[in-house]
Amino acid sequence: MASTTESVFNDAFGRALRTKNTRWRSSIRVEQTQVLQENPSHQPDILLSPEDSSPVILELEYLPARTVEKDAVSRLGKCLAENNKKIEHVFAIEIPKEFRTYEQSAIDSDILRCQFAFCVYSTTEFNEIERWPDDGWITGDIDDLCQCLEVVSLSESLILKSTDVLENGVSQAANLIKSSKKKVHENIANFLHQSPGDQTDRMAIAIIANALMFHSRLEGEQNIQLLSSLSVSTGLHKKSVIDCWRWIVNNVNYWPIFKIAADLLDVLPNKQANLVLNRLHDTASELAEIGATSLNDLSGRMFQRLISDRKFLATFYTRPESAALLAELIALRTKIDWKDADEVKNLRIGDFACGTGTLIGAMYHAILSQHRRRGCDDAMIHSSMINNSLLAFDIMPAATHLTASTVSNAHPNVVFDGTKIVTMPYGFNDQNIPQIGSLDLMIEQDTESLFSLGRGILRGLRDKDPNETITVRRNSLDVIIMNPPFTRPTTHDTAKLGIPVPSFAGFDTSRAEQYEMSRLLKGINSELRSKRKNGLIAGHGNAGLASNFLDLAHEKLAPDGHLAFVLPFTFTQGEAWRKSRQLIAENYQNVVVISVATSEVKGQAFSADTGMAEVLIIATKRESEDDEKAEDALFVNLNRRPQSLLEATTVARLIHELPESDGGLIQFSKCSNTNPIGSYALAPLNTGGCAGVSSVQTLVPVSRGICETKRIKLPRMLDYLDIGMTSLHEIGKRGLHHLDISGAPHEKDDEPRGPFEKPPVLLAEGDPPPLYPALWNHDASRERQLVVAPDRQCIVRPNCDARAIELWNTYATQLHINCDFSLKSQSLAMSITPAKSIGGRAWPNFVLNNREWEIPIVLWANSTLGLVSFWWMGTRQHQGRSMVQVSQHDKLVVLDPRTLTDIQLEKCNDIFNEFKERSFLPANQAHIDKTRKALDEAVLVKLLGHSSTILESVDLVRSSWCAEPSVRN
Repeated sequence: MASTTESVFNDAFGRALRTKNTRWRSSIRVEQTQVLQENPSHQPDILLSPEDSSPVILELEYLPARTVEKDAVSRLGKCLAENNKKIEHVFAIEIPKEFRTYEQSAIDSDILRCQFAFCVYSTTEFNEIERWPDDGWITGDIDDLCQCLEVVSLSESLILKSTDVLENGVSQAANLIKSSKKKVHENIANFLHQSPGDQTDRMAIAIIANALMFHSRLEGEQNIQLLSSLSVSTGLHKKSVIDCWRWIVNNVNYWPIFKIAADLLDVLPNKQANLVLNRLHDTASELAEIGATSLNDLSGRMFQRLISDRKFLATFYTRPESAALLAELIALRTKIDWKDADEVKNLRIGDFACGTGTLIGAMYHAILSQHRRRGCDDAMIHSSMINNSLLAFDIMPAATHLTASTVSNAHPNVVFDGTKIVTMPYGFNDQNIPQIGSLDLMIEQDTESLFSLGRGILRGLRDKDPNETITVRRNSLDVIIMNPPFTRPTTHDTAKLGIPVPSFAGFDTSRAEQYEMSRLLKGINSELRSKRKNGLIAGHGNAGLASNFLDLAHEKLAPDGHLAFVLPFTFTQGEAWRKSRQLIAENYQNVVVISVATSEVKGQAFSADTGMAEVLIIATKRESEDDEKAEDALFVNLNRRPQSLLEATTVARLIHELPESDGGLIQFSKCSNTNPIGSYALAPLNTGGCAGVSSVQTLVPVSRGICETKRIKLPRMLDYLDIGMTSLHEIGKRGLHHLDISGAPHEKDDEPRGPFEKPPVLLAEGDPPPLYPALWNHDASRERQLVVAPDRQCIVRPNCDARAIELWNTYATQLHINCDFSLKSQSLAMSITPAKSIGGRAWPNFVLNNREWEIPIVLWANSTLGLVSFWWMGTRQHQGRSMVQVSQHDKLVVLDPRTLTDIQLEKCNDIFNEFKERSFLPANQAHIDKTRKALDEAVLVKLLGHSSTILESVDLVRSSWCAEPSVRN
């Protein structure tokens, strides 16, 4: 039988690659010698070396491919003979053995349909060799392989080196203006709408540096002067540079890049401006020498890396890897003909809080990549996309500048006429009318330019109509991708600092402005509520402005359009986010919630340098409000957030291709036994407990069984464990928020919110019995046993005796619920006080209809299944904590005491007496806690009468739960 050699196959594979990217057509070489400096006789199977990218080698071998990885490693670190570029990445690719016997005439078409297994070897900045994935192989077709090729062809080592150079240059240049007069710093701050300080100065210098780098890429084209020609004997001169940049703005384009930079440069004193320019020119020259200004999109990636480091700028930004994951998922579900340039150009992408453009930039790159993959030249659609397709808004001028820079960097040499990137007004305008940035567009359809309403449109050519209006009509955008601000309208800490409405405290707005802006948002919400079906809006004060941006997105997104948001983890469970979840559940389909189940504090966040857990939300708007709404959401829990753009884009594909099943593991390869990269579960969106769970297959069925179906599915058991379960609201009423006990008057002459003084007086050992005892704060060391003594005594405010007595008679109980359960230090989900007491900040009361039920409830709550259900229903925003607010206590699911016989109730008392003086370990040590295990056996076997054979399954649940990242740390 005739056999096709690997060299013939490689040649066909090279032909296929050339059809996938126009930049590759003349830059792919198959089995050529004289290409590597160190080994001229060696023949890499395929070398990809586009002029504007880092070179990549592909080594291919027929299965069983025993030497392909060795061959790949041998290529790493070698340099190209023609330009000395270093090989940083090599793909090892397994060729299905069937290709040996294929008709050669069919190989080209079969390559386009075949699935390949591959891995990538890379050199790190420390010259170490890394394999990705760590074990196993990625499985995908040639498009998937090309996606990975594009990602790795941007040199990570060059980005890191260039970012260091850029940061040093900007920091040193910023130091040069430190001695400027106070007025100079104030002018810079006013221009950028930021507070004066080092961070603001650094941002201004970074914008000027960015303009210089752009200039260095454009010089010589379209009559743009060389930077060197602007120099005098002392180097670059402020006036010459400003004049040149303003000429570029007036005669070429790039208003977003050069207009703000020229204006900032104009603010600086001449002497210092010249020093800054020359330091930054040296930086730009150094970047050019190492090749950082010649690669498409490298400067954009440099700035993203730079600004995501809060040592440089004290702000949170979306990590580029997170943005790539979100954008790729949207691109994969967008159903258009990606080869049709008109269809692509007709897409409308919006970001109403664009920051530095990370998200909309990632979305744009994902779109261009899809277009390239069909053999199209994406440079041909760049101008139209910038002019019409990308809509970005922010209240920070620096943010819109960097956004314009980010998207322009895809093809910096392509001229565009204008942009739809807008600096929105914030605070009082000249007529003392409040304006709240992009949220003004919730009801408005249009936004005008800087010259009329204070909104600055970053356009390409200056001769556009200064009164041009950008229209953002309802249901007009195909994609809205955002990481909205998370600030809440009020918090107790900021109120103490004299900031009444922190969500509107930006730009040093006055108290009057903050109140008026808040009032304006309330009015918009009211108008929106009147227009919406069932009056449903997402906006909620305790959820913060992010929920209002969700309303804005819903207004502007077209039917069948795609939503992509970064939101706080509390979205999954928080009561303030309930309407947001309802809005999505009722109006969207194919909902995906992505979280990270990791023990790393910062690893739970998709934004840079924050310890607050976050989720990614992806959803497609239903074409009709009457569409079927029973579809479950897909909860994806990654073991780590993507560590590279390569990993992010691959994980996006794996999520997109997940099978329709109740849940399972996510692996890089369908046919490998490698470690999973995450897990997934299908459940209603309101089942937020599914988020952030590592042991999905063990804990999700158990938890959902307890909290939803009231039928418990233990692992390794066919039959359900039937236990009478109920929600607390069916057998009692929740206690009071601590402010209803000791809250101060809102205003000086008002009646106090609570009848007791604040703070309550600490109880000392040996004190006489207090009139109003309270279990107020946490002290884990004294909360190891089921019975916890009160720690405070409440003192009645003057003239509040009647209210105090009423509160005591209505709410004082022995049963208390842990409001903020620290699983790593505290032992109890619920506790009993020796006698009735008032619940405080940490231990609110719960008032049962029958006091005899308190003991069975507290026994259940502190068993393993009780702990798991408490954790499941709580919000897990921070590691090692499960928070259940007082308002949610009546939704907790417990053993139903009404199903217990009198004999069982008596047995509860016996069990309680047996355990009340025994100490429990912290909850996250339940798997090694003999007392907890004994309590499980007492409740499930001795009290409820189940077979002891279930204890093995309960033990697995206990160990799995304690291994959960959100529990163990």
